[in-house]
Amino acid sequence: MKKPGSRTLGLVAVVVLDVLSRVLYRALGVRFSADPVDYYIQFLDPELLRHDLLRSLFYMRDQPPGFNGFVGVVLKLFPVHYAQAFGVLYFLFGAVFGVSLYLLMTRLGVRAWLAALVTILFVDSPIAMLYENWLFYTFPLASMLCTSALFLHRWLDGRRFADALVFFSLLCTLVLWRNLFHPLWMLAVVVALLGLQRAHRRQLALAALGPVLVVCALLVKHVVVFHAIFQGRPIQQMNLAVLTSMRLPDAERARLIREHTLVISDVPITAGPAVFRRYVKSPPPKTGIPVLDEEYKKKSGYPNWNSSLFVPVGELYGADGRWALLHRPGVYFDAVRENLARYQLPSDQSDPFNTSRYKNRLALQPLLTRWNRIFSWQAHPNGTAVAHVIGFPLLLVFALVAIVRSFRRDRAQSLTLAFALYSTLWVSASTLLLSYGDHNRYRFKISAFYCLFLALALERAVVAASQAIRDRRDRGARPTPAGTRR
Repeated sequence: MKKPGSRTLGLVAVVVLDVLSRVLYRALGVRFSADPVDYYIQFLDPELLRHDLLRSLFYMRDQPPGFNGFVGVVLKLFPVHYAQAFGVLYFLFGAVFGVSLYLLMTRLGVRAWLAALVTILFVDSPIAMLYENWLFYTFPLASMLCTSALFLHRWLDGRRFADALVFFSLLCTLVLWRNLFHPLWMLAVVVALLGLQRAHRRQLALAALGPVLVVCALLVKHVVVFHAIFQGRPIQQMNLAVLTSMRLPDAERARLIREHTLVISDVPITAGPAVFRRYVKSPPPKTGIPVLDEEYKKKSGYPNWNSSLFVPVGELYGADGRWALLHRPGVYFDAVRENLARYQLPSDQSDPFNTSRYKNRLALQPLLTRWNRIFSWQAHPNGTAVAHVIGFPLLLVFALVAIVRSFRRDRAQSLTLAFALYSTLWVSASTLLLSYGDHNRYRFKISAFYCLFLALALERAVVAASQAIRDRRDRGARPTPAGTRR
């Protein structure tokens, strides 16, 4: 009987510890939280998801329909025990995440024990547990993005059509789930691969055709129905105002509003339709479509951000934001600097995890504090994470150098790392420059790629150290020439 190799043993360790760690965290009191489905702005009204799913998804204006479609199907299949169903599904996302990250590392040349160690420390960390047990798109997207990199390398290494099809399908799913993964992000990957892999252009084109057509169909539908090319304009304009006009000094902002230079920048973007209606002179006409007409969710009473009322409200915020960006650009640059500071914090120190009432946070608080002290070099919660401040830029530079050095000798490794670096920079730049919020939470989607870069850097260090030790031993074992003293 053939003994299992180190790569297989490492994979077994990743899977076994994945299961055992979940048992341990559950014993500590961690439970899956499905509460966001009733309250978060990213979710449509659960009643519409249960009873008017397809029409509601078709008329989603500010978000792609994938994530709410996923949530709606689960709500339909498990109307009572949906929290338990989501818990199982997110556990499976976590299992795929761990296996994909480990296999990706080993395929890119990281030795098995090191790949297993880095993978286990990341996917079984208390921070990962917060995300795995929270009904939101962050954790599934992180898992899918990592898995897409694995299948890209599989295709580059083996040229199997099925691997290319899975890769492009995962990219399509990311676009359909989250505005952050813009259609242009996906199309740039397709075009780059077609240009760099000319010998396999036909196979690539066939594999990408279906996913690209789905994304293009979504864009065409949005143009026809909402007369806009891309989704999310109202929220984007609100983000612009939060980054600019709403950050002006109170006295100056009040004066500009009195002078009618600004209109709505003294109103929080969470004020809700009852307040916003006072600023909209001509409310949008009723359409007969609940997901567009209803301003509040029926059960929870929270605002329905897909309501048509948010379109003119977003334009008001956008006009204020553009004025401030043009006339007070320093305010925007200050906001970006604050964004960067948040980006460097550990990913547990963001909403909703940093609230005093969040149960999973309370269950894991002592462990989280120690974890961040050891791995992020953070002396106290919300303080400077020294390892992140120093490490993130260095890892990005390392990845770029590794891409260039391996481009000729190992094209599969180079292009896979290029995809990981491109996605890391895309997510980082998009959130740092265009949104104001929990940037360390946004960063979690690409944290696996930072782990990949770290593992590769450690692998290079291990190889260099091993070579130095061998060279020293060789010099020590060399016979001394006759007639000389040692």
